[in-house]
Amino acid sequence: MSSDIRSVPIRSDIILTLIGGSSNLGRSASYQPGRQLPKQTQDEVYDRGYQLLYKTCALSGPVPNFGLPGPVPGSSQVIDVSDQTSSLLQTATHNLNTSLTSNYAKLQATLLQLGTFAYFTASIDRSVVIPLLALVRDTSGNVGDNFKTVLEGINVTQDYINNTLPGELKKLELLINHYVSDRLEDGFGCVRSGLNRLSASVTSLQSAIMAAVKEAETVSLPVNTLRRYVSLTAVHDIARAVNAVRICIPSIIESINSTIERLKTADGCEPTTSVHAEFRFPQHIGTNALTLP
Repeated sequence: MSSDIRSVPIRSDIILTLIGGSSNLGRSASYQPGRQLPKQTQDEVYDRGYQLLYKTCALSGPVPNFGLPGPVPGSSQVIDVSDQTSSLLQTATHNLNTSLTSNYAKLQATLLQLGTFAYFTASIDRSVVIPLLALVRDTSGNVGDNFKTVLEGINVTQDYINNTLPGELKKLELLINHYVSDRLEDGFGCVRSGLNRLSASVTSLQSAIMAAVKEAETVSLPVNTLRRYVSLTAVHDIARAVNAVRICIPSIIESINSTIERLKTADGCEPTTSVHAEFRFPQHIGTNALTLP
């Protein structure tokens, strides 16, 4: 038996059923059901069948990097820095289990307000970083959907920073003066800048991948096509953007945690005690202003 599958005669009705009887090839070929196709037409049908099978397998198989079946250079760096950022963001709420015994309403109100910032910081992991990790490790074969999820998460986070956060910072400033709110504003401004970079780099990579897929007509990109459209720099830009977000987080968490520690210290002070520090409640309690150490 010949090892070349092309040497096996094929029946027109079977192969045209497999590739779709309404195809242009089927309509243009002169055939009768049950009869063998001419050799030239057989070759054309086999080529069409191979292409169809190749595309079908490419779409259904595992696609570990940005929706593509082959590895994308630089994707491991994106995973590494995203994992580090995710772990860091998850620590943002660790100190919120503080219980204050003070009857001073503004101590409790300040703790609750700090919780607002801590929970929002932690939410960046769920809205941006986790979807990005899912994108890099994508196995769906759908190049578009996971990119869309990441970009939507970035937009939601940016919207909160731009439109909701200023009001929340103002509430905090009314409780403990402006020093803590100023530091948090700087920290979240840093996050906003990093997210701007991330949005631009993710959008750029998506455009490059979609252009490559369009040319190749398959998500299983030839190496040369992948290299021509998807540069290592483009992937590293995403890793650098995630890192630009990551480096902002420690200052935010430190501002929240250090202020909580000052609240706990103030909670243990007598009402008439005045402790000198940069963080101070603007109201008077009794005859003395309560200041946080």
